[in-house]
Amino acid sequence: MLFRKLFRKKHTVTNELDTPLLRCLNLFDLILLSVSGMIGSGIYVLTGVVAKDLTGPGIIISNLLAGFACLFGNKIYINIIENLV
Repeated sequence: MLFRKLFRKKHTVTNELDTPLLRCLNLFDLILLSVSGMIGSGIYVLTGVVAKDLTGPGIIISNLLAGFACLFGNKIYINIIENLV
């Protein structure tokens, strides 16, 4: 039962492409998107390097708590998207 709830799909009849929003990205948008992705991933790599050199075994507990907090943030975003679709 939990497996079905986890992978259920919402069936809609409407056409998803009918929207008043413009679907276009120019070169500047794509460059900023890639740069922000590189900066974001670099921050996570840097955190691991600093944690390895400067912290003790408490970093494991800290990372587990941060990951648990991120799960709640993801749950909120999923609920928002479910309500919009």
